[in-house]
Amino acid sequence: MIWKVCSASMASPLEELSLASYLSDPSRESLRRELDLFPEKMRYYLGNPLEHALQGDVYDQKHFVVTRGNGEIIRRLTRIMIVSNSCDISGENERPLPVSVLVAPLASMAKLRETFAKGGYAKDSIESRLRSIRMQETTDMFFLPGGGELEEDSVVLLDAIQAVRREFLQLPDKRLCTLSQAAFYMLLIKLSVHLCRAGERIDREAA
Repeated sequence: MIWKVCSASMASPLEELSLASYLSDPSRESLRRELDLFPEKMRYYLGNPLEHALQGDVYDQKHFVVTRGNGEIIRRLTRIMIVSNSCDISGENERPLPVSVLVAPLASMAKLRETFAKGGYAKDSIESRLRSIRMQETTDMFFLPGGGELEEDSVVLLDAIQAVRREFLQLPDKRLCTLSQAAFYMLLIKLSVHLCRAGERIDREAA
């Protein structure tokens, strides 16, 4: 899914990288080259994260509320990704109302494999599903390869997004990684497809 969208952009003139129009021409050219390395060699993370929190940052040991199948609600510490945009989470932007930040939890690929196995899926089916996740073909998950302080392959569960008050998160404390320009571009596309699928093929006025 996502690599097809990126490939289509790369096959067009440089100006067609519309989501990255704020970048200089050299930076957009660098982005195109980096996307061309997907999936095996694309760099997902910055070596030196910026001082302030950014959209797509991954954090460790943050509070997250989980609703179980039986309706039980629990709060636990887990790894999360910031889904809100970088401007909205900035403490420099004064707001008339308290600011909440959208976050999504992470799960390890190893845990996902275990869950699929417990669900009764055949080994070939499990491997096929995991391969699709790694290729960013699954619209409700964003794959993150292990690297730096993120010690194992993981996925961001985009269907479990929730809001947390900004001051409660204490950003950027306990940050594990910051996405590279290419990985951030892919995240923008994945969020657009997951949350705002323009081609839903439903005629809402045809009833």
